[in-house]
Amino acid sequence: MRAIILAAAMLIASVVLAEKVRTPEAAAFNITVRDDTNLVYGMHLYLGNESAKIGMYAVCHHGKRTLEVTMVFGAFPADIPVQAAIRTADGDGWHGGPRLAGSPMSGFHEPRFTGGEAFEVIDHAFRKDSLISNGWNSFWNRIPQEVNARVRDDLANCVAGRH
Repeated sequence: MRAIILAAAMLIASVVLAEKVRTPEAAAFNITVRDDTNLVYGMHLYLGNESAKIGMYAVCHHGKRTLEVTMVFGAFPADIPVQAAIRTADGDGWHGGPRLAGSPMSGFHEPRFTGGEAFEVIDHAFRKDSLISNGWNSFWNRIPQEVNARVRDDLANCVAGRH
């Protein structure tokens, strides 16, 4: 009986993973926190349904004057290698973080970046019409360029201690 339940669960998971949906588009930074401890900007989107989420967020820690970027790509199939990548509207590309190969126990792909690499990520991702991807799941940044520029400047000023 357990084998049947396990097989059914694996079948459901493979069907969910195999379902490809329209690439979601971020129209605004829908996560914004500005307090005495942190400055946070993020894009949080649904990937086809209310339970599958994708996005990214950047956190400046005021006291430490550091920047951390986390990308959230969700689940990926066991036979698909993934790595964070960004393509800007003008064709400039970036990729970084570990290249992961899935396994039967694959979880979620959530690469984190700090320091100079975090600034490279936001310099590419926080631009209008950038495609943020891991090779399996992707989303578009459709936020107006002036808003993206203000957010990049805001995060840089925070890290520099000018908040």
